[in-house]
Amino acid sequence: MDRSQLARTLKKGGPLRVDQLQVVEAFLTDAQNDNPNAGDWADRMRVPLYGFAAGSDGERFALNDGQILDMVDLPRGMSLKGEFFVVQAIGSSMEPRIWPGERKLVQRGVPPGRDQDAILEFHDGTAVLKTYKRERDGQVFVAQYNPEKEVRYDASSVRAIHAILTL
Repeated sequence: MDRSQLARTLKKGGPLRVDQLQVVEAFLTDAQNDNPNAGDWADRMRVPLYGFAAGSDGERFALNDGQILDMVDLPRGMSLKGEFFVVQAIGSSMEPRIWPGERKLVQRGVPPGRDQDAILEFHDGTAVLKTYKRERDGQVFVAQYNPEKEVRYDASSVRAIHAILTL
């Protein structure tokens, strides 16, 4: 049985024959034997999911900084220096660059570069996810894509700006 036969059988929804099940079991057993750490998650780095960041036009949502909602496992072998957390995007103002529900890895205390996605954290505990442009004359300038426009925030209301890590 080759891959296409297996895919057709599974797509039909029919049960596999005993000989087909044995081939699948042998394949999975060989794959696990080739990688003795296949089921070992201990060496994976875990990063806290603090909350949600609004990718919306004007609305802000709670970042829940310090209140861990979940722990996110990073890909095996990925190691990071510094403090990181994850936020989940809500709203549609960043589409098609960032979709609602998409999780983003954020590096705390590292300012974003021009045209880099970032989390703007406000003094009231809310946050937005936007593309950072610049700071000038007491204003923080960011961009959104849906609808496409530049948005300004009073710099005195912004607690911190955190860079989103691009993987």
